[in-house]
Formats: sequence, C-alpha cells, structure tokens
Amino acid sequence: MAGIAQPTIPGTLVVEMDDVVAAETGGLPPSAIVNQPNSFTLSTRFVLKDVFAPAFTGQVFAVQHHVERQEDGLRLRLPNTVTVTAGPAVNGEIVMPYTSSVFTTGPTGSGANLEIAPGETEGNFRILTQLVAQNPGVRGIVSAFYDGQLLSVI
Repeated sequence: MAGIAQPTIPGTLVVEMDDVVAAETGGLPPSAIVNQPNSFTLSTRFVLKDVFAPAFTGQVFAVQHHVERQEDGLRLRLPNTVTVTAGPAVNGEIVMPYTSSVFTTGPTGSGANLEIAPGETEGNFRILTQLVAQNPGVRGIVSAFYDGQLLSVI
C-alpha cells in the first residue's frame, strides 16, 4: 500500500509516496518487530513528476511521524530532524529519498522514543508519516501521508 498524496493530475503534476519501512539497528529489514532496547529508522521516497514538477526545485519538506501506542492510546510525535529538499527535475521528475533520524525503543520509564506502556511486556505502535512543505504557499498544493506502518516492540 503506497501513501496518499496530492495532487494527482497526470500530465500536470503528480505527487507520489512509497510505503514507509522500518529498519531496526542490527535487525532484519524491513522490520515489523523491533526489540527493546534498540533503535530504528523509517524510510520512504517522495516523487514529484510531470510538467510542473520543476517549479518545486529547492523546496524544503519536513517529514513528521505521528505515533499512537495501541495499548493505551498515548499519542506523540517523534523528534525527527531530517528534511528533504526537492532537487532538480530529471526527465520531468524529482525523486526525494528519505531516511529518518534514529529513534529508540525501551521499557516504561526509559526515556526512549517508543516506550512500552506501563504494565505491559511489549507494545504496538501505529505510525502516520506526513510530508509537510515548509513554504506556506506550497503546503496547500503538495501533501503526502502514509498511515499503514505498524511496529511491534518486544
């Protein structure tokens, strides 16, 4: 399942987002199960293509990861410091590969980015990834989301 992106106007401007995949440090890629304590990154790829894609060259996009812990509904945003910048178009297409900052997992009270809920031995986390243009004029045009990432922390 690929992400949801806008706009999708073939021949004019099409925005695409690949699946978001997790990679555990020292683990089996892609990771649906991440051990704790450990660390992981999230990766995807954004594409702008067709006639108007070159107009977005140089635009900077933040990538945000919104998390919900399934056991108790706790919601948070991961402290990502990585942005993507639209480079020059090649054959009418701008490809922006992305890999997040390193995030951590741990037991309750550990201070990790993804902590197991109190009283639990493992945790399940739903992660929504969002592409956010830093330029307010672009923010209303280019957007992408992926809401299919589930991680089990054991």
